[in-house]
Amino acid sequence: MNFRLIFFTFILIFTACSDSSSGNKKNSFQNQIKYAKTLEILECGTAVKVHIYHPENKTIKRFYLTPEKNTQTPKNYIRISTPVKSMITLSGTHIGMLSKLDGLDVISGVLDKKYIHNLIVLDGLKKKRIHAFGNEEMLRFEAIVNSNAEVLIYSGFGQDFPHAKQLEKGGIICLSNYDWKENHPLGRAEWIKLFGYLIGKETKAKSYFSSMVKEYDSLKKEAKKLTRKPTVLSGNVLGDFWYAPAGESYFAELFRDAQADYLYDETKGTGSVEMSLERVLAENRKAEFWLNAGFSTLELIQKSNKKASYIEAFSKGKTFCYSPNMNLFWEMSAIEPHHVLSDLLRILHPELIQKNEMYFYQKLN
Repeated sequence: MNFRLIFFTFILIFTACSDSSSGNKKNSFQNQIKYAKTLEILECGTAVKVHIYHPENKTIKRFYLTPEKNTQTPKNYIRISTPVKSMITLSGTHIGMLSKLDGLDVISGVLDKKYIHNLIVLDGLKKKRIHAFGNEEMLRFEAIVNSNAEVLIYSGFGQDFPHAKQLEKGGIICLSNYDWKENHPLGRAEWIKLFGYLIGKETKAKSYFSSMVKEYDSLKKEAKKLTRKPTVLSGNVLGDFWYAPAGESYFAELFRDAQADYLYDETKGTGSVEMSLERVLAENRKAEFWLNAGFSTLELIQKSNKKASYIEAFSKGKTFCYSPNMNLFWEMSAIEPHHVLSDLLRILHPELIQKNEMYFYQKLN
């Protein structure tokens, strides 16, 4: 009798979870994502639906995460049994997010070690506990299978991961990660929730994200009180053109939140604005600060851009970048946007952020 009662109670709980569009808020899948545009996580009890939206063609990949062994996988979903114990991560941002969850022990494979900052991962590579696979486009099918990973997370630069269907048949699920396509700093950081749900640390992921958002918003609120906006130039020459963040991009959002006067703030696009060097020099010669020039020293900037000295920010020593420790920036900046904003405020408004050291940025010499 007790067994039958428990069984029917389980059935009732399971069937009560329906899509939130049905209107039944109490027993429906509730979206856990607020800022990210390419990710949706719907939760109901122990069942979790993950929707990953391709930023270009808008196709959707659907995954069903559950620790339950006997639940039925919804139609058109790929099942992932949680918590995941072994994972291949093909971007530094994945390592950064897992580090915040104390989840680095699940990493079984990464790309080339020359792009990695985390000492624990580097030690795992040295001791052969973690495999180094090299270039994402050059990954060998056999090497992935032999890694015994349950999940492979890749950056999604192309369409689908090579051999994704064959890998799935072999028990390795491929997930595309578009955190790098998120234009809002908090949207980029919110992808930590996916890692939390995958490794069974969703509570820790939500807690970290919530506290980080409060810190970011607090800095943003204080910055809004400032009356002066210093002029900022960003980007550098690549080939025949200067590439600067477009007005709807990640860095443009950070510049706005840091109360910077960025000339190309209202341009369209989420990537870069392509301009002639002559135009940039004419419009930004007297810019007070030059950010994200892409090199670690003034000498290297001068070698790449012969006309850099025409920019006052360069000649007056007001050029700042994260390049001196590039691996740290690419690994941790996505999950620590409050530190990126703090650095920008320290540079542009030292009266607001009165500290000597910065997290990512350095003044270039």
